[in-house]
Amino acid sequence: MALGTHHAHGGSLWSGLCWSKGSTRSRADSTIWIFSFGDEDNTTYALVAAYVDDFIITGVECVEFTNLKNALRDRYCWGTWKKDSFQLCGVNVSREVTGKIELDQKNYTRQSIDPVD
Repeated sequence: MALGTHHAHGGSLWSGLCWSKGSTRSRADSTIWIFSFGDEDNTTYALVAAYVDDFIITGVECVEFTNLKNALRDRYCWGTWKKDSFQLCGVNVSREVTGKIELDQKNYTRQSIDPVD
């Protein structure tokens, strides 16, 4: 499973791209779009979360997922693509070899909270 974050410019095109690729918006979080590939018996999913101009893209590597990432790359002006270990909105995100994803805000908390005397 791929997990990465990307910084992009050109967000006004985002909704149009999602609808054209047959995605649905998550009912739990309106910033997450769910893409499904395959048929009833063998469906693969990808998730794309868009927070202003930062994206998290995750899914099982397959032709359709690669095509989705390529469509995103073609549509936007991207910064550096980061994979497996990155920071997004103050949260450190890392994926271990086992597939476990760890989230923490230690650095953000240290920078944001003043010590009590």
